[in-house]
Amino acid sequence: MNGPRTVTEAAKVSAERIPVTVRPLSTGESHYLNCVRFLAAEAVMLGHVSKGFLAEPFIGGTIVIQTAAVSLFFFISGLLICYDLLRNFEQVDYGFVHYVIDRATRIFVPLIPILCIVYMSDRIFVPDYPNSEWRNLLYSLVLIDDNAKFQYYFHTVLHQIGLGAWAPPEVVERLGSIRPLWSINLEWWFYMAFGLFFFAVTRGPSVWMLVVGVPVAVLAYNDHFVTWIMGAAFAYLYLSGSLRLSRTWALRAALAAASLLLIVEGMVFGFRFTGELTKLLIGVLAGCSLFLCKEFVWPQRLSRLIAFGAAYSYTLYLTHYPVMVYLKHGLGDGVLSFCVALILTNIVAIVLYFLFERNYKLVRRLLKQALGMSPSLQQCGAASRMPGLFNRKV
Repeated sequence: MNGPRTVTEAAKVSAERIPVTVRPLSTGESHYLNCVRFLAAEAVMLGHVSKGFLAEPFIGGTIVIQTAAVSLFFFISGLLICYDLLRNFEQVDYGFVHYVIDRATRIFVPLIPILCIVYMSDRIFVPDYPNSEWRNLLYSLVLIDDNAKFQYYFHTVLHQIGLGAWAPPEVVERLGSIRPLWSINLEWWFYMAFGLFFFAVTRGPSVWMLVVGVPVAVLAYNDHFVTWIMGAAFAYLYLSGSLRLSRTWALRAALAAASLLLIVEGMVFGFRFTGELTKLLIGVLAGCSLFLCKEFVWPQRLSRLIAFGAAYSYTLYLTHYPVMVYLKHGLGDGVLSFCVALILTNIVAIVLYFLFERNYKLVRRLLKQALGMSPSLQQCGAASRMPGLFNRKV
């Protein structure tokens, strides 16, 4: 028996086979996710700045909040990407190419110019800073920097096609002072592995998906991937209605128990937030809190503030460390430098957000128009599906 011959026919069959309807996020849930993204980015910045400028920092040193915030980022990222993908999946013609465009514009529109700025700024402000060569920039632009597994795979391909001379003998580190780039590297390959798996299951596997998807999944896997998949699984179970959470008292009890366990683990093993149990507890906390915020009414001014903070949180995450390095080089350590860094990192992030990041929806729309995609598909992406989230116009 012959299967469907077109993408549209295959999509219709897969929609019948996997009849998933994902409800829109409520206003309370949307504002909660904005709040998490905003506070997590600020927590990463605060932890790094405290450790960079203060002699014996409690926040960032004794309690490593930046590590916990990154784990929270991975959980929320998995939740949002799975939600967005399931919502877009309701459109018959939405496929892997559309998914890649949605994810690539969100990641690379701010990343590419910021990497180039950091590359030039490092040469001006900290000319002796390690890993500031053109090769570090190139590998960071394609997000295989500081990743021995991906680089080994890439260099093997270069040798096989006769370009082995271009493959460096050692692992190429991430670019200069943009140290948090390691997590963006992982995020991108998590996106690709999850997308390949999702469309292979729903649209039917193809040869190229197997050839590309299996190595990507193997190379991308690590402990943070487990946290990311936890978020994706929660999005599917909760927002599709498969997981019915009707007892508020039980959720509050789970929230309290997870918080207590997190504190006890920190007191016993130190507040490093690196263990597998820690990541699981952070996921439980985030998931339970999302449900409890479903009907929560946020004050209007507060919701606008956190929506704006969430909007530039990605740029803040990318740029705070280089700003900190430049200030440390120029002002040295101390409380004054610490206070200046807290303010200046946010100012720089806001400026660069308006220059680059806020334009990602415009770039996405123009790119899809250039590829001849239908108007409905040009609007796909998290921005069009989540009320109050990524909702600033361009």
